[in-house]
Formats: sequence, structure tokens, C-alpha cells
Amino acid sequence: MALGLTQHFLAQLDEHELSAVVQQCSSTPSESPISIGRVAFVSRDRVRLLHPRHPEHPLPLVAGSLFDPQDPVLVGDWVVVRDDHDPPLVLRRLERSTVIRRKSPSGGVQAVSANIDTALLCTAHGGDLNVRRMERWLAIAAEAGITPVVVLTKADDGVDLDADLDALSALGEVEIIPVSALDGRGMAALRARLPPGRTAALLGSSGVGKSTLLNALLGEDRQDTGEIRRSDERGKHTTTTRTLHLLPSGALLVDNPGVREVGLLAPEGVGAAFPEVEALLGRCRFRDCGHTEEPGCAVLDAIDSGTLSEARWLAWGKLQREAAREARRLDKRAQSEAQKSWKRVTQANRARLRAAGWQKGQGR
Repeated sequence: MALGLTQHFLAQLDEHELSAVVQQCSSTPSESPISIGRVAFVSRDRVRLLHPRHPEHPLPLVAGSLFDPQDPVLVGDWVVVRDDHDPPLVLRRLERSTVIRRKSPSGGVQAVSANIDTALLCTAHGGDLNVRRMERWLAIAAEAGITPVVVLTKADDGVDLDADLDALSALGEVEIIPVSALDGRGMAALRARLPPGRTAALLGSSGVGKSTLLNALLGEDRQDTGEIRRSDERGKHTTTTRTLHLLPSGALLVDNPGVREVGLLAPEGVGAAFPEVEALLGRCRFRDCGHTEEPGCAVLDAIDSGTLSEARWLAWGKLQREAAREARRLDKRAQSEAQKSWKRVTQANRARLRAAGWQKGQGR
């Protein structure tokens, strides 16, 4: 349906609201004061909405009490609106289908955008390309339950992409689309991933060409772009706000500010981003295999045979530890359980040492 309005959201409306929305999405005039809209921009206690009847003109609305600092309204949210106020009032937010979250620079949780179907993970040909960073973005997309597509930008005519594509092939089965917003390379393939009603988000570092790509998809220069710095072949940071755009195709696209650090929050997404590693973990001879020097270790055998990259294995371990550490920090209950677990381990070790005849102040 228009603007990505799916059954997931319609099922949350009561009979009166649903009747009003059906009229809203048709040409039938509606006298109901209730409507729904999709958040296109958030600024403090105000939002702008995309509305099915006039999507070209976002509506300024007061969101009021819905702007909870701990759970704010996000770009991409669907909200129920009371239109017979000036300005109209947001009554409530509909339950989300997906939320993209990452670790914020301050150490908390940053919710990026809501109700996203496809994550366009952008990296540029040249100095920006970093496979380890792409692995982090893939983990974030997997944790949110969102389909990832790696977009290799600045793939202009005459540019040799063999080394880039070879490096990105380490990411596994994820789709990789080289694109050039300047000469049109790969744009048809990218547009095919953005059918009407689908919502995608542009994610990546500053200066990888996200704004240029957005302008190409929009067919107009709506977003400012920066020049390329000669020192590192990167573009300047130009996008400072998060905005939902309606594309001519009927798809929707969130343009996000670039980020320098891609912090993880939970280990679940890491496993989905490294399927070849996860597939090996249950195949070792010993159930408690540490994957270091044990005989019959499926991971070590895969590395020796070349079917698993040692770099991928090390990256998996690093991200698992980082994500687990962050999850424990954010979850006080998990943190408490971890402390109890370490206490039990310490007590067990002391008991084992006592049983072996170890005395305080003496070594073995």
C-alpha cells in the first residue's frame, strides 16, 4: 500500500480508525478527524509527516507526550493523527515492524530509524572501503531483521573494481551492487531493490556518496553534496539530519547522517553476519572446544583447508566479544548474572586448588 502501509500496521487500528484510513487512502472525501501519517522528519517536539493524500507536502505536527527521551518517535514511524486541531496532534504511535539500533557515541543506545525493509550499506571505491566496518553494518541489519544490500558507490566508468569486489566477497552471500550516480552504472539494479511501498535506509560513513545517490534516485538535487578531498579521496560530511523521502517509484528511502564508529549492541546479529562461522561451531569433536589447539576442531580445520578465512574468524570473535560486553553493560540483569557466574568460577577454581594441596602464599 501507499508509503509502506502494510497489514502489520492496519491490524493495529480499531474499527473507527480503519474506516477513516480506508477513506484517507481513497478518493472518497472523509469527514473523520482521524488519519495516519508516516514520520519523515523529527525536530525536538515536532515532526513532519508524509500523508497518503498529499505526500509531496509533509505536514508539521505537534507530537507532544509521545516524545519520550527513552523511546522517541523515529523517522519511519507510523502515527495516528487527530486532524481537527491546529496544528494536528499525534495521538499514538503504531507498533514498529523493525528498528535499526546501534551504540551511540555517548555509550547508550541510538535508535536510528523504524519500519525499514532494506538496509543499503554504502561503502565507496577508494579509501573508504573497509570490510571490517561492513561486517559491523551487516550485524546491525541482521539484529534488526532487515535485508542487507552492500552498495559500492563511486564505481564510475574506467574504475577498476576487481580488488574492491574481491575484498567484499569475504562478506559471504550478501548482495553487492556497484553503482555510479554520475554515469548511471548499477542504478537499474539498485532501483529493482526498491519497488513501490518498500522502505530502505542509506547507511554508511560520511562522504561515501549517500546524498549523491539519493539525488540520483529522486531525479533531482534535493540533498546537498560535498566535494571530494584530495587527501583521502573522501567526500565531506553533508547530511546532518535524518529524513524519509518518497521516491518517484513509490519506494521510500531514509537518508542518514554518516557515522564514524559502528558500535554493536547484541551478539545475535553477529552470528547472522558470519553464517560460515556459525555453521562450524557445532561440528567440533569436543562440545567445549575452545577453537585454539584442540584436535578435531572444525574451525581450525576449515582455516587450514582455506574454506574459512582466518581474518573472518578473528573478526567474528572480536565482534562477538564486543557485542556481548555491550549487551551486558546495557542489561543490568545480564551484568548481575555475569558477576555471579564469575564468582562461581572463582570459587570453583579455589576449591580445585585447595583439593590439589595449594596453600595461600605458596606456588606450585
